[in-house]
Amino acid sequence: MARLAQEPEWPAAAGGTWPAQNRDRDRIWAQRERAYPKHPNCNCARKCRTETIGIGGDSGSRDNVPRNDPWNHRLVGATALLLVESLRWLRDHNQLDTMALRCLPLDPTKFGEGTMFAPLFAATKQALMSEPLLPCFDRAPVAGINARLARTQEVRELFTPSQLMVLFGEKHELHWLRGDVTQDRTPELRRYLIQELAIAEVTPETILLKVGDPFLLAQTDAWILDLYHFLNGQPALRRQLEGLPLIRLGDGTHVPARANGQTQAFLPGAIQTGFPTVRASVCGTETALEFLRTLGLWSEISYLRFLSIALLPKQNTGRATSKYAK
Repeated sequence: MARLAQEPEWPAAAGGTWPAQNRDRDRIWAQRERAYPKHPNCNCARKCRTETIGIGGDSGSRDNVPRNDPWNHRLVGATALLLVESLRWLRDHNQLDTMALRCLPLDPTKFGEGTMFAPLFAATKQALMSEPLLPCFDRAPVAGINARLARTQEVRELFTPSQLMVLFGEKHELHWLRGDVTQDRTPELRRYLIQELAIAEVTPETILLKVGDPFLLAQTDAWILDLYHFLNGQPALRRQLEGLPLIRLGDGTHVPARANGQTQAFLPGAIQTGFPTVRASVCGTETALEFLRTLGLWSEISYLRFLSIALLPKQNTGRATSKYAK
């Protein structure tokens, strides 16, 4: 790689000589750190050397590094290039995981605009947003612009990248990030992804608001069955499900469980009655049936039995003769 041009004269501690007028003014020292960024215009294999200049104090401290020194500005910019190259190398060698991301300059109060190391923060943000560098749930790394966080494992497993694209109205598939990015395990990284990269965190509540009739009609029976299994484990969402066209009928159309206080579908039974009935292939498990019953769905036979007990005696005698006839 090409050597950075116009290196300054190094002070005595670095093998050079300070100008005479500076020797007696202050205690001045130099601290050197070597980095090897890949310069975009380099065509050779020579390493690029950059070194920070510090003034006074312990050589292990960073507090006394002159932030307005031109050489230091140049070094920070070169280090930003090196940082992005390192991220790409880690990705290509399958080592760019959540732990590695936590080591990046993520805190805007420490690395944000106005700080000496702002270029590192900006380069990291730009790279993570535009390049496939974020660890994905079920595939190779993804760019932040095409990523989403899921609050629960069940949401990640149920909704596929193509389904997310449709639900969020995007032109490209959206991919779930890994499940180990959570408020409890990685609060700083999670905050960075949500606030700095604007990656939305999807909860069961928010994604159900996007599920409508056109989307449900396009899904397979197997996926609808999985949806019922998922919803059966979300009792807190019961009220939100009212009015959603979740019930797939035998003819493939969708209706809500109830409308205007009336049941809109029935569970299938051994006898064909002509009532609108849930398609058998989407309620073939006990978990699915349990969910549908919590929505107030009856089997056809049970409904007919209810009618015979509650309504027919009342029609024949003019008065209620059953505890079910109110």
